Amino acid sequence: MAERGSGKREMPARITEHAWALGTDEHLCYLVAGSRESVLVEGGVSAVVPVVFRQMAGVPGAPPLRRLIATHSHADHSTGLLAMKKENPGLLLCATEETGRVLANDKIRARLLAEDEFYSELLLARGEIAAHPGPLSVSSVRLDRTLHDGEVLDLGGASVIMVETPGHAPGALSAWVLPDRLLLLSDSAGFSDDGKRIYPMFFQDLGLYLSSLERLASLAPEALGLGHHLIVEGRGACASFLKAAGAEALKMARDMKSREDAGEDRDAVAKAWADRLREYPFFAEFPEDSLMSYARLLCRRSVEEAVGLPAY
Repeated sequence: MAERGSGKREMPARITEHAWALGTDEHLCYLVAGSRESVLVEGGVSAVVPVVFRQMAGVPGAPPLRRLIATHSHADHSTGLLAMKKENPGLLLCATEETGRVLANDKIRARLLAEDEFYSELLLARGEIAAHPGPLSVSSVRLDRTLHDGEVLDLGGASVIMVETPGHAPGALSAWVLPDRLLLLSDSAGFSDDGKRIYPMFFQDLGLYLSSLERLASLAPEALGLGHHLIVEGRGACASFLKAAGAEALKMARDMKSREDAGEDRDAVAKAWADRLREYPFFAEFPEDSLMSYARLLCRRSVEEAVGLPAY
């Protein structure tokens, strides 16, 4: 078994007995269906919502969708869920307390909605969606249920266990699906579109990011679902990917710190890593200031924490 990367796949795509990939290749969402209810993990952006709802109708025998699980607050993982909740108020919006606090912040939410519009226009330009539903407007957000580490959602014949995985973002969650041994880890292992090259994304904290990767690896998953592009299949392939994700994070951090220690200007270091990020088609059309803001933040985290970290 191996990675399924950026090659187009027909959606809905069955991953395991109880789980299907939905959405678009750039913005993956996951439907997990038991005998009593279904949950959706990840929401992408608002433009993929009509696509996701059409695809759900093609999942055979799936019970009604009841819960929407936000893995973290970043726009490309949460604004689609906000759109779904707005259209279907009876669906339960679920996330950690920290994610809920971020989504409830008016100033932050306004920024997320602006980012949602950017992603939606980009998806339309790239032909990932046939039509743009228009700007998303959400005046307030309140979680219907706060999720905690280790919490079990029993769907009937299948369970989704919440695994807090900070490091990429505060309050980030991964979803551990049993008995399938499927791990839906969003951006907790960084970004990859082919399973071979991995761009680390320890935006919150490098040490927490590495600890989260070790915790996820200890589960010995047999399939991984990332937030963008990539589905990894097979226990060996999953273990190799998670190990490589940790190694790449340390490699980035040590490169950034050593270059700054040698006197290189931080913006120059960030520019080199922003250019690497642009090599991925997903980021090719992002504004330069966005890519630089990501890389500067990674530089800051690297300088703060790279000293004394163990070999991975």
